[in-house]
Amino acid sequence: MVLGIQLFGILFGIAMIYFAFLYLKKKDLTINDFVIWLIVWLIFIFVVSFPQKLNVFMDTLGIISAMQFFSVAGIIFLSAVVFYLYTRVRKNQKRLAKIVKEIALRDVKK
Repeated sequence: MVLGIQLFGILFGIAMIYFAFLYLKKKDLTINDFVIWLIVWLIFIFVVSFPQKLNVFMDTLGIISAMQFFSVAGIIFLSAVVFYLYTRVRKNQKRLAKIVKEIALRDVKK
């Protein structure tokens, strides 16, 4: 049973690396973005392949089971991604507002 889940996790990680590479080729991702996602998915594949390596971290943090560890790590990771996306959206909103303002002022002058 565990081997099947591990195999599924490894295949999922490889597929996500492939999708990240496709987005890099379409220029939807920069090389820096690709490298970050590559590292994330390689770590994911490593953790899925060798879950016993997590025992060191789990013992240090006082986490009893791997499920608790993955839940906490997932929440932390998703929180970081949401914060990053929020800052990017705010930055794009400011840029868009500036462009709209410039276009409106240019139209008023005509």
